[in-house]
Amino acid sequence: MSVKLDLFAKWATRGGEYSHAKFWKEGILNKVMISAIYARERSANLRELMEADKNVIIFLDSGGFTVLRKNLVLNPIGILRFQEQSGANIASTLDYPISPQMSYKEKIERTKMTIKNAIMMLKLKQRDDLKLYASIHAWDLKSAKIITKKLSNYEFDGYAVGSLIPIRGNYSKITEIICGIKNSLRGKNVHCFGFSGIDGIFMAALLGINSFDSTTYLTYAKYRHYIIPQTGQRICLGQRVKTEKRYHLQELPCSCPICLKHTIKDFIQSNSRAVGLLSLHNLFVLVSYVKLINNALKNGFYGELLERRLRISPRLRNAWLTFKKINKDSPKIQKIDEYVLSKYYLS
Repeated sequence: MSVKLDLFAKWATRGGEYSHAKFWKEGILNKVMISAIYARERSANLRELMEADKNVIIFLDSGGFTVLRKNLVLNPIGILRFQEQSGANIASTLDYPISPQMSYKEKIERTKMTIKNAIMMLKLKQRDDLKLYASIHAWDLKSAKIITKKLSNYEFDGYAVGSLIPIRGNYSKITEIICGIKNSLRGKNVHCFGFSGIDGIFMAALLGINSFDSTTYLTYAKYRHYIIPQTGQRICLGQRVKTEKRYHLQELPCSCPICLKHTIKDFIQSNSRAVGLLSLHNLFVLVSYVKLINNALKNGFYGELLERRLRISPRLRNAWLTFKKINKDSPKIQKIDEYVLSKYYLS
């Protein structure tokens, strides 16, 4: 397994901003995730729909989160056949997400259906070059270990961890779940749905995650949040937002392709083009941080970067403390690079 953390930018299903935010055409990122429900309603061929060439890596999820939100009934084999015909490179099995509000009984029932779908879809998969990731939804360390153990008996190409968005502010709980999964696997890719922000990138590396997807770059842009590349801080530009301070920059402190060609005024207009342009800048910054973390892991200074980030992020400190509690053999933060590499990425 290579030492690399990958980011897939989620292609949103609403809004006109995407006509102005095709990041693969800007050379920012060639990895995109899209919902199977959204895609199936529009086209059998994703590459035609998205105007994406063969160099763009497409991860097509099963649409399970949409199922939860809209109370839809889907056929797992029907989803699989669409995933195979769509031109996607990676797909996840049809899942039934859970939330903290659900009863224990409901969580168990949904988990059983998710596991059943995963095994069925693997057995009936026809396209050999489509990588199939088994979806996992757990709610604590114990459930994560049990579910992963059951699925690890089958030859999936990887595992996709969901139901993290409802607990996205609880870094300690997310750490429990991911550790339960990663510590039960060796040599398999693990993707996490819906990680967000700079802190999420640091946490992904700590937990040995291989890839994650995010709409953060776009969500920030909709509220005119601009990520400062030098610090990772996000500030609100120009618009009148009652709940937060507005910042006024004389010039853009960034040399990404978007900032070089546009001004602050282009980002604060009340139209979808402004959202699209700002989202491209935000994504460029997130991709830059992923590259930095990958370099730090390979060259032994991730621990130094993490230590600095812990000083300004209470949520990340909670993740670090939980990680140390679960992994009692983990060293001090200065030596965490070697530990993470040997335990997760090079096993």
